Amino acid sequence: MTAATFFGVRETLVPGPSQTTGYRTVLIIGPTGAGKTTLVQQLIGSDPERERFPSTSASKTTIAETELLCAPGDYFGVVTFQPKPEIRTYVEECVEAAAIALYEARPEREVRRRLLQHRDLRFRLHYIISEGTQVDDEVDDLRNRRTPPPVPPNIAQIRETTEELIGWILDVLGRLVNLELSEMDRAELDDETVEEQLKQRLGDHPYVAHIVDRLMAEIEARFELLDPAGITLGADEWPLYWRLHDGDRKSFITAINRFSSNSAADFGSLLTPLVNGIRVRAPFHPIWANEIPYIMLIDGEGLGHTPESATSLPTAATRMFDMVDTVLIVDNGQQPMQATAAAALRQVAAAGHADKIALAFTHFDQVRGPNLVSFSDRRAHVMSSVDQIVRTFGTEYGYEAGRALQDQLREHTFFVGGIHETVDPSEAPRTVEELARLFDRLRSEATPLDLGTRRPSYRRKTFLDAVINGIVAFRKDWDRKLGMDGDSGASPVHWTKIKALTRRYAGRVSDEHDSLRPVGDLYTEIVERIRQVIESPETWMPDEPDLGTQQQIFDLFARGISGRVRLIATHQLLDRASSLWTEAAEMEGDQAATRRAEHISTAILGDHLSPIDSDGNASAFALELLQQVTDAALDMNITISDADGEQLDAGVRSPETALEVETALEVETALEVETALEVETALEVEIALEVEIAPGGTKAVDLDPPPVT
Repeated sequence: MTAATFFGVRETLVPGPSQTTGYRTVLIIGPTGAGKTTLVQQLIGSDPERERFPSTSASKTTIAETELLCAPGDYFGVVTFQPKPEIRTYVEECVEAAAIALYEARPEREVRRRLLQHRDLRFRLHYIISEGTQVDDEVDDLRNRRTPPPVPPNIAQIRETTEELIGWILDVLGRLVNLELSEMDRAELDDETVEEQLKQRLGDHPYVAHIVDRLMAEIEARFELLDPAGITLGADEWPLYWRLHDGDRKSFITAINRFSSNSAADFGSLLTPLVNGIRVRAPFHPIWANEIPYIMLIDGEGLGHTPESATSLPTAATRMFDMVDTVLIVDNGQQPMQATAAAALRQVAAAGHADKIALAFTHFDQVRGPNLVSFSDRRAHVMSSVDQIVRTFGTEYGYEAGRALQDQLREHTFFVGGIHETVDPSEAPRTVEELARLFDRLRSEATPLDLGTRRPSYRRKTFLDAVINGIVAFRKDWDRKLGMDGDSGASPVHWTKIKALTRRYAGRVSDEHDSLRPVGDLYTEIVERIRQVIESPETWMPDEPDLGTQQQIFDLFARGISGRVRLIATHQLLDRASSLWTEAAEMEGDQAATRRAEHISTAILGDHLSPIDSDGNASAFALELLQQVTDAALDMNITISDADGEQLDAGVRSPETALEVETALEVETALEVETALEVETALEVEIALEVEIAPGGTKAVDLDPPPVT
């Protein structure tokens, strides 16, 4: 099941706002740690100390979409869970990482950390099973100044059991690593090859599978701490969703926090790492506003900090662009508009959604300097970074596009500080004023557009060239990441990340891993080049409108194209290439990492994704993307003509392509699923999933390992 399918499940159980109900929908994105969720707490009136909902921390707290619908009445919640195969993949990779740490003779605390915390920080096993009872003996001044919270008896018992389990796992892994190394001829092997072969041998070992089974049993046992009446299972008896209805705010938030909290006091009972989405409908409102705002806030995963993570937005974000009224980009005012935030701003605007953008800069109280005396000084300092990004956007897409974006941001940029605690209007009047301005912006309705009848005209070849150049740029960038670009001097992505990505694409459980987003990168390269063409029409018919109307038409045209391009990119790279990704994921033996990179470069990025066919003409894939441009143009009565000036019609798709496009469009309404049962799951949850909850009781797995031979 896809992310869109799970969104459909939540939408079915707790319906969100439509364009006709008066509610407004807000997508909140930004760099990791910028303060997105902290800002959300202020907007819904959640106490940062007592309620801590949604949870915040210094590093990558939000790993699942959190959808908060502010509406009168009782408290309703639904939580959807990651598919079992994806969780098992994470557990396998954690066990593998612990084994490699043993091979590298790392300290025990490092081995335990790798076992209990996945390297990309999206899966923290210790939230679910606890860290055991072993206390880190490193000196920590902060820890020495505070009193640890009391541990409930049930959590204490869980931690004792987990400590025994961790001891057994490390003992078995240590013996297995030594055994496998003794059987390997390592005389002429480099360290990378030894590590890869060791991973392969351990991955095939039945005792490692037994360790993974035992950990999965512990994870499944945590679901038994919930009220069975609230859980619905899928066909594989893995929980699909959990739901709750409560009239009391305190008890509701206490219950929902089990799926979103990061509190160390609750390690051993949290289900946070298993969640892929939460939706809550509740009478939330800011403490400084005595009215429910009638908005839905969608708080997604942080976008990272590094240039690598800034190459493209996750498809979980881009698929929401057409569905929301506002895209709120939250950034840290102390270091404004670094690579990730700048890329997000550029990509949202290039996709045709500039009129939806708002910016919120947090930590504004920490923006200091001898030359920054007043609020106006600090605002000008931060906005200078925004202006620089806007000038770059104008250089790439035209002066008028940059000017329109600048006008949008001048009116819709907000500055807040000290929001990590309850904001007192008497002590922080400026922050409350800015929050109130933001509050009003998020609730405001868009002004209806009157585009008139004038429309731009384009040549087909300019769009085809943009599509081909976008594919070529994507392939070049990914050859660099794979280390297949010759002698560029750039460091390739580590082979373990590439292998992890192939496993996810092969299983179709995700279209990204860590900062690697092939679908997102392909989408970005093509959409940004198409946008450049859109800004330079050949002519206007019957004549040219004013500059403001031109930009509105350009935005709507880009908006119509971008969603279509994302769907085709997803199908080409994820669905149609699944067997090629499987072949890459299953490569073993000598030089498997190199052969895997070569296979991705030649078979997937090369042959499968080629923009040119064997006869030197545009490939079927390139033409399919071009068809999306033509379709979007026809929807708006925009003319695209061939070299002779003849206007193109919608064209005729082959039955296979038409079916695939139809299937792709169904993803957006949560219909793209793999089995008939899953179709029922997505569309008729209330009827089709009246399944019997599995009997309680922890699965019996022998704690004593079989003898290592």
